[in-house]
Amino acid sequence: LVNYTFPPIAPGSVGLPIPGFYVDVVNDAGISVKEMIGRVILRRPWPSMPVEYSEEYAKKWVNGYYEVGDYGYISRDGYLYVLGRNDGVAKSSGFRLSPGAVSKALKEHLNIESTVVRCRDPERLEQLALIYAGAVSSQVVRNAIRLLLGPITEPHLIVNANTEVVKRIPLGLLVEECSEKGLGPYIN
Repeated sequence: LVNYTFPPIAPGSVGLPIPGFYVDVVNDAGISVKEMIGRVILRRPWPSMPVEYSEEYAKKWVNGYYEVGDYGYISRDGYLYVLGRNDGVAKSSGFRLSPGAVSKALKEHLNIESTVVRCRDPERLEQLALIYAGAVSSQVVRNAIRLLLGPITEPHLIVNANTEVVKRIPLGLLVEECSEKGLGPYIN
């Protein structure tokens, strides 16, 4: 699913699907949609289908197609545009970040509840923002994340839920967009 050299390249797209790969975009009902945002899928067969872990991959097939895990759309000209993940994983500067891993590490090592959300970032694609409940300082939380999971996982924003602003946000949830929980003003 990459650009190759003989067709013209469309800026912002990942290109035309490589011959042999049947890429499509479907809506929530599983119906193929063009020029609309939906879930990117691969239809059977494709040349490099996994054979070593066929049982694992068989579980990911639904209604005769393989869920890639991205949102995107296909233009009128057939170019694929990938817009982001449709699972809880964030992609930041080329790294896959798990909001769940951050929450789990904080629960196990600092015994604090937290909510980690993915937020759009113009330079890194996505960033993490964290809201936690606990008596420890945000610097202690930041240092723990850097030590346990690495500096790339460090959230852009860390807020203690004891502040009035975020008391209405339930802890322990993973949400797709910051704006869904009213975090937009605190991220931008």
